[in-house]
Amino acid sequence: MKKLLFLIIVTAFIGSLFIGFVMNTDYKATGSDKSSDLYKGTSLKIAIIGAAPNVKEDQINFHEIKLSEVVDFPKNKYNAIFIMEENLAEAADKKYRNAYRSLEVPVFFVGSKASHMPFINMENQISYKEYVDRVNDNQHFITGLWYPKSKDTFKAFKFGYPVENDEYQRDKVQEVYSSVFKKIESILQ
Repeated sequence: MKKLLFLIIVTAFIGSLFIGFVMNTDYKATGSDKSSDLYKGTSLKIAIIGAAPNVKEDQINFHEIKLSEVVDFPKNKYNAIFIMEENLAEAADKKYRNAYRSLEVPVFFVGSKASHMPFINMENQISYKEYVDRVNDNQHFITGLWYPKSKDTFKAFKFGYPVENDEYQRDKVQEVYSSVFKKIESILQ
């Protein structure tokens, strides 16, 4: 009975977080590899934890860092951080959740099936794997967090797979990355 009550409370709390916090969700109705969909903005320097993805934009510069470097992240050196799928379980650790809050740049979690939930501080925090089991988000390829200067709230971002003929095109991630680059540029302005 206590376990059931706990699950109900956690579910209600998570639901209220989705409603209570500002969430920006970027969806595309159709997928394409058209060059007009590519990011055409200024050069971006992105710190990456894990292997850099293949992107078509020449003005995107990835610089590999270790996850531990997020704790003492240099100011004004990078425009964003990408944490790749193989590092997400460790990235949900409390010391990193605290670090994300102090960053001045957005953090994007590539391939997270737990949305952004494991990467924010909450009471009764559960592990990344437990969030994956509960959330199992298969429609978004990249989620992100950004704490504006006030640090009292955060903005969450979700970038879904392109959809063609009512089916997710999970092999067409270039368009998703381009959308993330556009979001980073809009945050910088």
